[in-house]
Parts: sequence; structure tokens; C-alpha cells
Amino acid sequence: MIEMQFLGTSAGIPSKSRNVTGLVLRLLPLKDQILVDCGEASQHQLMRSSFAITRIKHIFITHMHGDHTLGLPGLLASRSLLGSKEPVTVTGPAGIQKFVQDSLDATFCNLDFELKFNEIAKGIDFSTQIPGFKVSSISLKHNIPSYAYRFEQSKPHRTFLVEKAKSLGIPEGHLYKDLQLGKTITLEDGRSFHGEDFLSKPKKPLVLIVGGDNVNPSLVSPFLEHADVFVHEATYTHSDFEKLPRKLFHSTVEQVAKVAQEAKVKNLVLTHFSPRYHDPRLDAFPSIEALAKEHFDGQLFLAEDLAKFELGKPGDALVRTN
Repeated sequence: MIEMQFLGTSAGIPSKSRNVTGLVLRLLPLKDQILVDCGEASQHQLMRSSFAITRIKHIFITHMHGDHTLGLPGLLASRSLLGSKEPVTVTGPAGIQKFVQDSLDATFCNLDFELKFNEIAKGIDFSTQIPGFKVSSISLKHNIPSYAYRFEQSKPHRTFLVEKAKSLGIPEGHLYKDLQLGKTITLEDGRSFHGEDFLSKPKKPLVLIVGGDNVNPSLVSPFLEHADVFVHEATYTHSDFEKLPRKLFHSTVEQVAKVAQEAKVKNLVLTHFSPRYHDPRLDAFPSIEALAKEHFDGQLFLAEDLAKFELGKPGDALVRTN
């Protein structure tokens, strides 16, 4: 299962109802938490969420703009002050280590945990393993290097074949647990059984893709075929984008919806909305939703600050839980 909660959904600057970008993930049954981007005040938003700063072990930064990074030094400092000793790994574009380390040094902040960095070289694909998932970068098009991250489950879900175990007279209890873990058990009568024989064939792994700022969402298309959830910025509607005096390197609602439709994505979450769209209760957001649905017929969500979602198994519908 994947749990995710949006810490901020506004582009560039916060609005009265939306903080700047941040998304926290929990890949159950693991307790470790993952942060994708960390705009200003992300740690305050975390305090209002169902997640905890001290549980964050992995941080992925999509690009170096301030609305995606300025909350990071403060969050790391608070994590240390709260007594967390476990290491944290920060992955992001070249420059992320200097930004974080200079900020900590300038404020005389000494962390009580090890801080590791993975910097993605421009033009080079990057992948890493975290508990339970493989994470890969996808290069995007922005006015500075920007990436999407693809989270793919390392061990796809397998169902324990309870009836088979019962039919062979295996006592319920801790032996069932051992079999579910793939271990070999031996009964009192001398019979031995291998856990692998009591697990269903592996299902398709869960796949989540979270995109950073990007003027060309079709760059993600080759990676969407097996994605269960696609989270991507939709800063403007097409009509508003066309009115801008200076064209910015961002996607429109219609662009992202079309790409998701072509890839037959089941669950699409749009986020990173221009602060001109102030309040999700105003008319702008129903209009944005209607525009997206003209081009996308899967399950659609417009992210709101602190909106929380769950995805159980591959192919499931994403469920909002608050």
C-alpha cells in the first residue's frame, strides 16, 4: 500500500489557502517516510499531517527552485532537535548538497544524524534502491534541470494461499507467518514446506510517478504504461497560459490530461496550481476539473493542501481518505 499526503500545492508562492510544494509518502508496511520536494513551511504542514518529521528517511528534490527547496534546511534542523538519530538521504539535481550544507553552516546548525546526498548529473539517468522500492529519475524540460521520480515496488504483492496450507494440515499461527515470509518450516511429523510454494504468483508492482516542474509532460509518457498513480504539475489552464506576457516553463491542465489519457493512466492527481487560483472552493477549481475531464476519463483528483490518499494494490482506484 502507498499512502501520500500533500503538504503544499501552490506554484511559486503560497496563497492564502495553499502552501508551496511538498508531498510525503509512506510505503506500507514500511514505517520509513519519503518526502518529495520541501517548499517553505513544509515542516509546519507536516505537523498538521498524519506523518512525522522524525520518520522521514529519504528526500527527493525535483529541482532547485525555492518553492521546492527552501523548507529543507529548517526541516532537517528540526528533525535533529527532535532527537532523531537515523540517517537521511537527499537526492536531487546538482547543487542540492551545496545549498543544504551552506544553509546549515551559515546558521551554525550541526545535525545529530548522518546526512547523505545523491546528486543527479544533467543528462544522466539515476536510480537507487530504498526499502521496498526502486526509485528512478526522469528528465523533464524546465528552465533549470528538473526531474520526475518513478517509485516501483521491489517485491510485488503476493497472496498467502491459506486454503492450501490448511489442506496439508499445517497448524495456523506462527508457521503461517513464516510461510508468508518465504521461509522453510518443518512440522513435528517431519514434513517440510517451502514458503514460496504457498504464495501466489507475483502481481504487477505498484508504480507511482511524481513529476517536478515541466513544460512538456509527454516526456513522462514512456514511463506511464504501468503507472498506478501519476502526480504532475498543472500550473495553468491553456487560456491563462496564452495570456501570460512571458511564457513560463510549466504545463497546462489540458496538456497533462491528454498525456495521461493517451497512456491510459488510471489515477491522475494534478497539483502545483498558480496562486492566481486562490481557493479550491472558488469557481476556478471546478472549471479546472471540468477542463481536465474533457481530455481524461480516468479517476481525477485536484490536489489540496493536506489531502491524503491511499492506493492498496496495483490496478486499484486511488482513494482519498480525508
